Amino acid sequence: MPVPLTIPKLGLTMNEAKVVEWRKVQGDRVEKGEVIYVIETEKVVFEVESPDAGTLGRIDVGPGGTVPVGAVVGYLLLAGESAGDIPAAVPLPEVATAAAAPVASTAGPLPATAASGGPDTEAADKRVSPLARRLAQEHGVDITTVRGTGPGGRVVKEDILRAAAEGPAAPTAEGRVVPLNTMRQTIARRMTQSFQQVPHFWLSAEVDTTAMEEAHKRLGPNVEEAIGVRLTLTDLLIKICAQALEEQPEVNAVWSPEGIRLLTGINIGMAVAVEGGLIVPVLRDAGKKTMSQIAGERAGLVSRGRERKLLPDELMGSTFTLSNLGMLGVDWGNAIINPPESALLLVGRVRQEPAVVDGQIAIRPRMAMTISSDHRVLDGALAARFLARVKELIEGPPDFVV
Repeated sequence: MPVPLTIPKLGLTMNEAKVVEWRKVQGDRVEKGEVIYVIETEKVVFEVESPDAGTLGRIDVGPGGTVPVGAVVGYLLLAGESAGDIPAAVPLPEVATAAAAPVASTAGPLPATAASGGPDTEAADKRVSPLARRLAQEHGVDITTVRGTGPGGRVVKEDILRAAAEGPAAPTAEGRVVPLNTMRQTIARRMTQSFQQVPHFWLSAEVDTTAMEEAHKRLGPNVEEAIGVRLTLTDLLIKICAQALEEQPEVNAVWSPEGIRLLTGINIGMAVAVEGGLIVPVLRDAGKKTMSQIAGERAGLVSRGRERKLLPDELMGSTFTLSNLGMLGVDWGNAIINPPESALLLVGRVRQEPAVVDGQIAIRPRMAMTISSDHRVLDGALAARFLARVKELIEGPPDFVV
């Protein structure tokens, strides 16, 4: 019996996904465990592997189609089976709309997007891989100007990346609209909601990072020897924020109509820039972890996040977010809170500056940090006390366990 290919449930809160790309076309041989299609949720891209060896018999949902978890997107034919054995196609769920119309093959010419003639028709006549089309949207590359180097002149991933690196050719005065990917739509919706509904306020302070950098130099070699991962200042800041939250649980809280909910777990979100947007992978129970555990988990989350391989549950459940923009040369900043959290700490770069030390002028490493707070949950004094405690821990960090 043909095997239905469905949208897997990747997390407790996942309800639907978009089919981004088919790696095979109808009639192709597929091995068990081979990636056969790619789906995208709000913040992650997931490669779906074939459950068995066989032949791709039919594709029911083409690239761009959004369907619920469990929906059938195609069928795999096993040995001895034919297309006649595949059940008749059923109407697609309402969320799929026309973009998810069944396709017989993703390798053929793309459907026309405009009346005959003009650039749109020229683009429609080109053979473009689904991945290349998605990358073109994300990078704002006009496919009609790209020369394909794939089989038969097919535009492939490398062509789009090369065109994006070379930059646009003679942009017009009217500019160009870059279509929104799923991640950018999610960021826009959540940040707009946060800024409109949450009364923000910001407090800033400067901190001497001498002691923290000494702790980093002392602990770094031991951590790298233990797990093979380089310890970063971000790892120390995660641990410091977790300790401050343990001592001041009123900050580790969220607003609800019933009252302020004090959270038991301390889960630190880490703002990470990725291609096409921003993600916040979550390091759970940070206060209970050693520096080696924090460094190892942080490295794994960031690596998988940049490869778009995180599961949805790894991006949910944060109670406090740390955003380190120092690596990008930023000194100060006012960030928008990551809902439903009540606070976010943004830190800038460490810079050498004159400072008064024991009544004398000395050059010291200094770093600015700003806490964004939800005024429904945190008043100024509470946010100030938390910021002051973080400053104390940075300037005199405890002897953290490796």
